[in-house]
Amino acid sequence: MESDSWIYRIIDRLIGVKNVQQLREDLKTITFEKSEKFQRWDADVQKTQKQALEAANKARDSTWDKITLGLGVVGVLLGFAPIIPSVIEIVGLIISILSAIRRTAVEILIYRDPYRLRHPDNVKFAYAWNNAMNGATSLFFIRLC
Repeated sequence: MESDSWIYRIIDRLIGVKNVQQLREDLKTITFEKSEKFQRWDADVQKTQKQALEAANKARDSTWDKITLGLGVVGVLLGFAPIIPSVIEIVGLIISILSAIRRTAVEILIYRDPYRLRHPDNVKFAYAWNNAMNGATSLFFIRLC
């Protein structure tokens, strides 16, 4: 899925969306090979697919986005006040930009359709991954690339 957001296009040009998604796939391979706890996890495929989709939707509609957007807007608006220094405006702008990057990173990295995954290990990883994308975690993955 291509996004029309300007941040998506910037990430695609600078890093490459496929490269970011490849990092996710590399981490999946490492998880399969190295994690005993992951291998012992006995999950029902259909139930886990549903949970993975719910986690993806939750990551997309994160409370984190609403809070950071609000903080960013307040910071920028306070920057226009003559009493408060413009440092608050800069911090508000940075918070807003980081929130937009996080939202774009979530769109790039989540498994959008876990029902296409059939192998139990892939479904388990999709659920775990989508669950981890709810919050600031997604910012760290963009940084790794």
